[in-house]
Order: sequence, then C-alpha cells, then structure tokens
Amino acid sequence: MFGDKYFQESVALCLMFRYAETMVPQQDWYQQGYRANIVTYTIALLHKLIKTQFPKHSLDLMGIWTRQTIPNAVKIALAELAELVYIKLTDPSRQIENVTQWCKREACWNNVQTVQYALVGEMQDCLITQDELRSVVSDAKVGRRIEKEVDEMTKVVEIQADQWHSIMNFAMNKKMVSTDELVALRIACQLPSKIPNPVQNKKLLGVLDRVYEEGFKL
Repeated sequence: MFGDKYFQESVALCLMFRYAETMVPQQDWYQQGYRANIVTYTIALLHKLIKTQFPKHSLDLMGIWTRQTIPNAVKIALAELAELVYIKLTDPSRQIENVTQWCKREACWNNVQTVQYALVGEMQDCLITQDELRSVVSDAKVGRRIEKEVDEMTKVVEIQADQWHSIMNFAMNKKMVSTDELVALRIACQLPSKIPNPVQNKKLLGVLDRVYEEGFKL
C-alpha cells in the first residue's frame, strides 16, 4: 500500500538514529546521561538547519538506504551538533532544573534552535532537491502525500519509546483507544527498532491529541 520508497526512507532514518545513539557516548564531552534527548534534538536540529541553509532541499534518505551507511558530512554534522545541543540542554540558565523535564518543553526546542552552526559545503552532496524528489514519484499529489507522511513520522519518532509507553498506559486506563490504535502504540513503544507505518502514525498523533485534552503531559 505504501510502496518500497516509504519503508526504505524509514530504514534510513533508523540508521541515523542508531548511528547517533552509538556516536554520542563516544564523545569526550559526554557525561553519561540524556543520550536519548541529545540524539532526538540533534537529528531534529539537523533537519531544521538543512531547510534553512539549503532551501528547497531535503536529506537524501534514499541515498542513505542505498549505501546502508551515513555520509561522512552527515556524521560530522551530527557529532558537532550533538555537543552544541548538549550545551543547550544542560544550560544552567534553563527554565527547569531537571534536564529530562526541561527537554519535554517547547521552550527547550526553541532554545536549541538558536544554535549557530554552518553546515559544510559537502553536505549538499547528501541532499536532494524538490525537483529531484518529485521525479521519484508519479505526480505532485503523491509527492505532497509522502512529504506529509514523513512529517508525521518525524513527529512520532521524536517522542521516545518510554514516553509512548506512558501515553499507551494513560490511554488504556482511560479506555480511549481502539484496537488499531493500540497496535500502533505498541509499535511506537519499540522505537527506533520498529517504525509505525503512515496510517499508524496518523492514529498515534490522533491519540496524542486526545490524551493531551485529557490532561496528559509528556
């Protein structure tokens, strides 16, 4: 139903997450703690910087899938951004002393986005233009659908597996989830080893909206 392209790009995102999870603990500045937060924010920040510094370009996830490895320029950016993100997350002037709780606030993400970092020119070799992306799909309508699905997937994978577990428990206790939604939640609880499909991502975001309305807080 969704085609190979979606799943191949999903695998490419998983490769990035797994690389970052392995890379961060090896850094000299890392002091044991907040790895998941650092990884999530670092990848989100890289995505933001690409959009800002290379307009109308996106990371070539299909290229990562084909090579089954992360390009060197992306590895360098992830390593350097991870340190800058760590500094922001542990900033002594942060609004909330507990770093884990601070990472759940929108203000934290806003603060991370103030990081000043110029992506190297070699990064452009790891990108794909919107025109090139459109040529992969059959028409612009499909292209827009895929872009929307990727955005939804990004929102889902930015939430940690243990947080999805808390969401699932809350929703089950409130008896506010369908069988299909419960299946999607159980997959989300296994991130990043398993990635929900587009329909499940939509269901997960719907559950997330409802639990927020019921007073749930990440």
